[in-house]
Amino acid sequence: MNKIYRKLVAWFTHYRSRIGSYLYIGMAILSVAGTIFFLSSRSIFVDDSPIFDSKIGLASEQTIGNAKVKIVQRNINSKVGYGEILFEINESTSNNIGQKYQAIIGQVEKDGKHETVLPSTLKKVSEHYYVLQFKNFKPKWHRFLIDFGQLDKTQLIAGKDYQRMLKGDNDQAASTANTKKIAQKPFNIDYRKTKTSTISKPRKKTVYLAEGLTLDLNTNEKKINNVKKDIKKGNKQLKAMDDKIKAIKADEAYQTDADIKDSESQITTIKASIKSTKETLSKAKTALSELYDQQNNLRAKLRRLNHN
Repeated sequence: MNKIYRKLVAWFTHYRSRIGSYLYIGMAILSVAGTIFFLSSRSIFVDDSPIFDSKIGLASEQTIGNAKVKIVQRNINSKVGYGEILFEINESTSNNIGQKYQAIIGQVEKDGKHETVLPSTLKKVSEHYYVLQFKNFKPKWHRFLIDFGQLDKTQLIAGKDYQRMLKGDNDQAASTANTKKIAQKPFNIDYRKTKTSTISKPRKKTVYLAEGLTLDLNTNEKKINNVKKDIKKGNKQLKAMDDKIKAIKADEAYQTDADIKDSESQITTIKASIKSTKETLSKAKTALSELYDQQNNLRAKLRRLNHN
């Protein structure tokens, strides 16, 4: 029994450094792979976090046509029957020639059987923000139903079949050029759970612009903080891998030729992970620099608005 025990101790002593190296490499590779996936899968310049309506549990972000439309601010004054809803629009394509947005808002009674369309106006604040202003709603009713739509009346000239038109098919060319496409989605708001606003009438466009810029700055700050955390984590992983290489090299002084060959293979694997991590960190640092540029531009725009 003692003989078997001594053999096990000798075997473990001989392979101890090798086992430790394998475990460390495995952990390092998993950590690096996780970091790479995290950075590559997250959209750094587009906020992909879901936003839900805290009022009745319905999503306040909808995909309408080629755009994502999101409610980012509500100002509802039930005392005077006036309200404003700020929408953020992010289009997935730059081909938005002739594209317009429309919205109507109705008030729904508690039983859901009665609905009244409210006087409202949808105004464009900037390329990414629209404000829906509405009035004359009844405080005793609880819910708003908004239909927000994308109306595209323009067909690019490339969509017209001139060969068929030259052959006499004028209807085809006309129908292709003037096709109306309407995409719309509903938004629901239970305003009983919305903090009452003191805003009682429409405000200047510059006020909405400032609110939009402030929201953009908040989003930008969150992205900057997330990227900075990723960079810090990546740097810690680089140090850990460098330390492991030093430890493996130190152990080689006591290893056989076969063990040294295995150690060099481990070092090669770790170096490949180091290279990959550095490449990912380089991309993250570039993104961080661009985010800081965006932040400076947003702050400059906000300062100009506040001085006017």
